[in-house]
This record gives sequence, structure tokens and C-alpha cells, in this order.
Amino acid sequence: MGIIERALEKKAQQQNKSVSDEQPVNEGIVSDPLLQKQQSPADQTLPTISSEDQQPIAETDREFEQQAVQIDMDRLRDKGMLVPDLERNRIKEEYRVIKRRLLNTAFNVAGPLADNANLVMVTSANPSEGKSFNAINLAMSIAHEQDRTVLLVDADVVKPSLTKELGIEPRPGLVEYLLGKVEDIGDVICNTNIPRLKIIQAGQSHHLTSELLASDKMRALVSELGARYPDRLVLFDSPPLLGVTEAHAMAQLAGQTVLVVSQGRTLKKDVQACIPLLNPDSAVGLLMNRAKPKDKKYYAYGYYNG
Repeated sequence: MGIIERALEKKAQQQNKSVSDEQPVNEGIVSDPLLQKQQSPADQTLPTISSEDQQPIAETDREFEQQAVQIDMDRLRDKGMLVPDLERNRIKEEYRVIKRRLLNTAFNVAGPLADNANLVMVTSANPSEGKSFNAINLAMSIAHEQDRTVLLVDADVVKPSLTKELGIEPRPGLVEYLLGKVEDIGDVICNTNIPRLKIIQAGQSHHLTSELLASDKMRALVSELGARYPDRLVLFDSPPLLGVTEAHAMAQLAGQTVLVVSQGRTLKKDVQACIPLLNPDSAVGLLMNRAKPKDKKYYAYGYYNG
């Protein structure tokens, strides 16, 4: 055998040895008897773990923040709510006036910046007075701002309505975070098909709703939302103030409160009963819902002055 033939044969043997050494281990089982002998008994009894099993549990929740939920615009339009189009109408002009006061107070335009001024609680004295309707419309109007974003939080965990009103699929939300089922609040913040609008759904109902909203974790969350996003207005669609206790703790945390008053429905004594429950340092605005003023320049919104 010539030198060239011997060299080619040697090279082929080296390549075969290299391929054998680099052959992957089959299903996590070590094939070399010597290596198996050196392993501890605990190592030998470890079960095979597939790549699907290795995926972090939180990855599923994190998809909610990454994938935009699709708000049903036709549903909102049919209900007389704001939609992001170019049409000018009366309801848009009314909410422009209301949101401008909220933004001016939140971002130090009208005066000294109050604590948590970018955290706004939208509530009412009693159920069915229009708080969710107004919370959605305010969020839609603020989302039209060029340099602001808005986070809409369904904090009415007793009787949540945002998921239904927006026509979106239910997903883990505020309750799951407060219970510790979701570790990072970012995992339940959902992007939407409206670029500057994000939402947190209420999540599943729970028998400890009052305790959850009054917990230290909820208080810490509110502070975090106010500090983490200084250019964002956070709207909380909160439970009614009278007859339930869930909203009382939230009322002390918000820097601004929009108290929805339904014309011909809300009693004056109920409004008066709500005021002592609110944060005394917050700016409180009264929003007249279902109002039909004769003056077209009149907007049913004003601040409570004590």
C-alpha cells in the first residue's frame, strides 16, 4: 500500500472516530458503561425530561402581554361608545373635555403634582349607574393622545364587566396576580388592537375579593403602577362605593376619583355618603351620566369642592 493510500485510510479512520465521539446521547441515557458506572444512583434514576416539560410555566402567561387582544369595535359602536375613527361627534367632544382635566391634574399641568395623581378610580355610588361605560370611554379618549398611554384595569372583581363590554376573551388578570398564581404583573397586562391602550382583566371570581383588594399586595401594586409608568394614566373600573366594601381600600389609594352620577337615578344622599369614603387628598370629579342638557356647550362634569 502506497503512502497516499495509507494516508487516506488513516484520515478515514479519524473521521469515523470523530463521528462516533460526537454522536448525541439517545433520550438522555448515557451509553458509555464507564460513565454510567461513575454516576451516582440518584443520577441514574432521573426521569427523561422533554423540551416541552422544561418550558417555564410563566411563559404561557407572558404570551398574554405579548399578543394583542382584539377589542370588538362594532360592539362598542352599537353600544354608543367611543371608537378610534376620524368621525367627530358630540360624545367625543364631551370626553375630550373630561380627559383633559384628568391629564392636567395627573401630569402637573394645572398645579402641584399630587401623590398617585396618574391613578384614577372610576366608581359610582350604586351598581348600574354607568361607571364601566364611562371608564371605557375615558380610556378610548385618552388612547387618542399622541404622547400618553392608558392602562384600563377591571378592579370590579365582584361583578367584572370590561371583558364582556369590550368583546374580548377572558384571561388571567388582577385576581390571579393577587393570589400569587401569576408572579409578574406584566404577565397580565394585555396589549390591544388600539396601540396606546392596555388592559388588565379582573380574572376569575374568588370568595376573598374584599380581602384581596384590601391586601398589602394590592396596595403595593397600585404604588408600582403609579411609579413604573410615569407617562401613563391608569384607570381603575372599581366597584360601587355603597353596599360593598371592596372599593373602600381602593378609594384611599387613587390620586383622582371620577364619581359617576346617573341623572334621575342617583340620590343626592348617596353622593354625600360616598365623599367621606374617598381619599381626602385626591381630586374628586363628579360625572353626570345619561344627562341631556339643553345647552350644547354644557358638559356634565365638575369637581367636588367639599
